Amino acid sequence: MSGEGTQGARLKPGSATRNGEIVRSAFEASARGDLEGWSALSSPDVEDFPRREEPGVKGRYVDWDGRLEYVANWHSGWATYTVEPERFIECGGYE
Repeated sequence: MSGEGTQGARLKPGSATRNGEIVRSAFEASARGDLEGWSALSSPDVEDFPRREEPGVKGRYVDWDGRLEYVANWHSGWATYTVEPERFIECGGYE
């Protein structure tokens, strides 16, 4: 997302190189408009739970096809949509 308030993507320590490659690849795929390539970088068991305030969304999207459906709905709200990370920051674990 471009604009004010961009904080940067956060990378988990210990696996930062691999995670960093995945995060960067995901942003590159998104910038190319390659939603399938972007989605394939996540687990096939991915689930997305959008905010209820978002227009036209379901409460839950499951797997890659669900993610693509959700992202297509998200992108439909703008004539153009870009994501431009300013930096990637390594951060603590999720335990």
